[in-house]
Amino acid sequence: MHKRQKTEKFRPGFIVSVRVTNFTTYSNAEFQLSPTLNMIIGPNGTGKSTLVAAICLGLGGKIELIRRKTLKSMIKTGCSESTIEITLKNAEDANPEYLVIERTFTATESNWLVNNRVSDERTVRNVCRKLNIQLDNLCHFLPQERVAEFATLTPEKLLLQTERTLGTGHLISLHEDLIRLDSERETVKSELENNSSKLERLNVERQDLEAEAQKFEDYQKKSREIELHKMLLPYAQLQDLKERQKELKRQRDEAKKKLQNFNLTTQPLEKQIRQTDEQRRDIHEQLDKLKHRHSSLTTQYKQQTAQVREATDKITELKASVESLANKSERRKQEAEKLKQERQELEVKLRSVPEVDEEALKDAKKNRDDAFRELNEQKSKTQQLEDTMEPKVSRIRNLQADLKRYEAKLTSTDKLSVLEARGRPYNELRENALKGHLLLRENPQFQSRYFEAPIVSCEVTEKAYAPFIEKVIDNNTLLAITVPDQESYDEVSRLVFSKYNVPMRLALDEPGRLPVPRERLHEYGFDGYLSDYINGPPVVLNMLKVISKLHMIPVRKNPMSDEQFQKLITPNATGQIPFMKFVVADDFVSVSRSRYGSRQFFYSTEKVRNASFFVTGGLSREARLDIKEKIASVSQEYQQCRDEVKQLRQTADKNRLIYESVSKKLSAARVKVEELQSVRSNRAKLVAYISAKADRIKKMEHDAQKDYTEKVRQTEQRINDMFHTRATKSAEAAQTLSQLTMLSIDMDCKNFKILQEKNRITTLKKLIHSLDDYKKTLVEEYEELKRKYDEIKKSDAARKVRQQSENYTENDRTVLSSLAESYLSENNLSEAFIQDRIHFLEDERSVMATADQSAIATLGQRLQEIKQLEQRIPHLEEEKHKLDKQIDDKRAKWEPELSSIVLKISSAFQSKFTAVASDGQVELVKAERFKDYKLQILVKFRENTDLKVLDNHSQSGGERVVSTIFFIMSLQGLTEAPFRVVDEINQGMDPKNEKMAHKYLVQTACENDASQYFLVTPKLLTGLYYHPEMAVHCIYTGPFIESSDKSFLDFRQHTEVK
Repeated sequence: MHKRQKTEKFRPGFIVSVRVTNFTTYSNAEFQLSPTLNMIIGPNGTGKSTLVAAICLGLGGKIELIRRKTLKSMIKTGCSESTIEITLKNAEDANPEYLVIERTFTATESNWLVNNRVSDERTVRNVCRKLNIQLDNLCHFLPQERVAEFATLTPEKLLLQTERTLGTGHLISLHEDLIRLDSERETVKSELENNSSKLERLNVERQDLEAEAQKFEDYQKKSREIELHKMLLPYAQLQDLKERQKELKRQRDEAKKKLQNFNLTTQPLEKQIRQTDEQRRDIHEQLDKLKHRHSSLTTQYKQQTAQVREATDKITELKASVESLANKSERRKQEAEKLKQERQELEVKLRSVPEVDEEALKDAKKNRDDAFRELNEQKSKTQQLEDTMEPKVSRIRNLQADLKRYEAKLTSTDKLSVLEARGRPYNELRENALKGHLLLRENPQFQSRYFEAPIVSCEVTEKAYAPFIEKVIDNNTLLAITVPDQESYDEVSRLVFSKYNVPMRLALDEPGRLPVPRERLHEYGFDGYLSDYINGPPVVLNMLKVISKLHMIPVRKNPMSDEQFQKLITPNATGQIPFMKFVVADDFVSVSRSRYGSRQFFYSTEKVRNASFFVTGGLSREARLDIKEKIASVSQEYQQCRDEVKQLRQTADKNRLIYESVSKKLSAARVKVEELQSVRSNRAKLVAYISAKADRIKKMEHDAQKDYTEKVRQTEQRINDMFHTRATKSAEAAQTLSQLTMLSIDMDCKNFKILQEKNRITTLKKLIHSLDDYKKTLVEEYEELKRKYDEIKKSDAARKVRQQSENYTENDRTVLSSLAESYLSENNLSEAFIQDRIHFLEDERSVMATADQSAIATLGQRLQEIKQLEQRIPHLEEEKHKLDKQIDDKRAKWEPELSSIVLKISSAFQSKFTAVASDGQVELVKAERFKDYKLQILVKFRENTDLKVLDNHSQSGGERVVSTIFFIMSLQGLTEAPFRVVDEINQGMDPKNEKMAHKYLVQTACENDASQYFLVTPKLLTGLYYHPEMAVHCIYTGPFIESSDKSFLDFRQHTEVK
């Protein structure tokens, strides 16, 4: 068997073979691997890194580890799927001895087999974890795509990656536990400190609240006493009513007795009056019956007399009709003659009215219509001229306003124009700021609510310092509107933000103190602070100090010596520097401090460009030229518009004369038409009148020829009948009148008897009336006393007391009962006394010190918080003590072992690294927090330099590669990594270093069988060191390689190293 296939040297986790199908550039490839060093060489592009990619993907590694995005990119072009098969040595005493992991994948899915059994990616990763295969650890797996990433690892991450690869991984577990416990301890410690501070503050606050609560309690007691007396008022009122009721009952009973005695003396007279009144009512009833009979006869008599008059009137009417029929023919003849005479008069009048010539009327109408049409045409022309002239006149007014505005701008000191573009590139922030300022100026009610942007409201006193100030203040703040308080911010933002996105600043804080007094600035070589060279509204200046720190940044407009500059960035005895930012000449210097290690100061500089906003006061020269050009343009357009309007007005005047002439012509035509129409209308009316008269004449002549003799005889017969009817009705009326006369006599007798009874009653009443005054007095007195008594008796005071008492608590009723009894025993339970007592108590309360009612509630809350804190703090202290003990225990296990291993790594690294460089060390940097522990690789490639931390800034690419490979080799023997992969790490090395690194790598891999190594390189120098136990895999593929057949040379049979 080939010695690279001797399986007894393979340790758990070693890769025995790798086979791929349709993978990247390979259709089919198989790697039989050595348990020591496997060196894969071949020209660029032949697929050396394919082995590395196959190991990563075949063992469940993420595709991102080889810097690819999709599995599809790993499938050979033209194929739909690819297969990777990796054979691993299984764990000791495990069955089977070898694990064959096979992954077949397409662009979208993967299928896994482990020893020909269906599996999944999670199972494969669990196998790798048990064998300590760490594909995501750069110390174990360093593909070509991640070589540069190793040098960019932070010292903190390098330590974690190294711990993962050391031993069984227990150091990383301890470290992660320490980081977690340390974080928990910091949280507990912070909470403990906060709670202790809060408890101390609450105890002080409790004392103040207790005093405030006592004041409030005294005040409340007095208020309670007043409240109880007010609640007692209904009881006092009820007591007053009881006393009053008792007195009124006695007075009422006395008045009632007097009234009863008086009534006994006047009863006989009243009885006689009642009897007389009954007799009077009987006579009244008899009289009413007579009146009813008299009324009925009166109605009957009126009807009878009316019938007599009706018969008389009818006789008269019939007699007139007879007379009219006898004269009717003669009257019709007379009326016919009169109508003939009227018709003749109308015919004479008709002959005097001339006939209208219809052609003349038609011509007159045509002349009128033509004149009207011509007038409308002239009116349309005039309107067109006015429509043409109106926009030009409006434009003239606008141009006049523009001229005034531009001329005012030339003399204005308003700096708002600096926000206008004028040749600058479009800037949305500046445009919005300009529109926002204009919007606020259009709303003067906001004038006291805001201050305009610093570039508008502020002035730089010395223009030489303007660039420095603009450099320090950010653009948003330069263009920001400043408001003095939150209310102003809300109102202004509500207006501005609804239309434009304008920055706003609200700076209520006080600016920090000066880092160095002004009088000492010259000691550091500065002219002053930036805030010394800008003037403006105090609110705006305060905002600039708070936000941009103008009062804390010194400035020097001339260059500074190196000695002065070094003094500024060199810490003093307390480890501080005077200024973290300052301006010198055209440089803006920012000083920062490292957060790690020795916390050194470092600085960066930025060039200061020319000022754009603070260089001019008011308008710039360019702005003035721009405005003058606009004035010239507007003036030219203004004059042109005036000339055009003048010409249009002349044309309008001509049209107006034509319009007046046509209007007169139309008026004359209308008069002519109206005259002709009036004549034609009058003649038509006369013709109609004559025709109507002729019709009436014919009718009258026809009526005059009729005979009325028979009709006269019939009418005279009706007259005789009516005479007979009148005589009958007259006899009936006389009989009814006789009956009425007898009834009237009887009614007069009854009225006389009634009058007698009334006189008798009146006499009796006068007799009683003489006693009425005294009786009235007695009745009034009794009624008044009875009313007052009933009022008290029916008073709802008792009901109110009961209703109010129902709302009282049992304690309130007990206290009120006791209080009422005490006053009642002293005979003081009255409304007046209780009211006086309430006024007295209110006067006492008014002189008492008031207190906040919320003090008691706040005190209760504070006592509850104190109780909770007193319970919580011991628990936190105990929890911190437990965490301290856990951290100390784990630290005792972790830190000594880690320090010892780092010393071994550093010793191994230094012993090998000094062959290619001046010096090298690996250093464990301890910190207060476990998350801040670092592992630093310190290298020195030249004798006259100091050791520097390996990073991607301080060393060249070749130096970083050499340092990386020697660091990885120094881990040999300290880790239990089954294999390590290094892909093209020798890129950028010089030949000497490459040969030296290669030699140490070969010796490390072949003389120690703890790990299997894979070294991928595109070149092979002459004179390299080889070891009998290493294997060299030559990769040679390409489009000119023939397909495999029997004569195909198997390079694997010739790769054994003698």
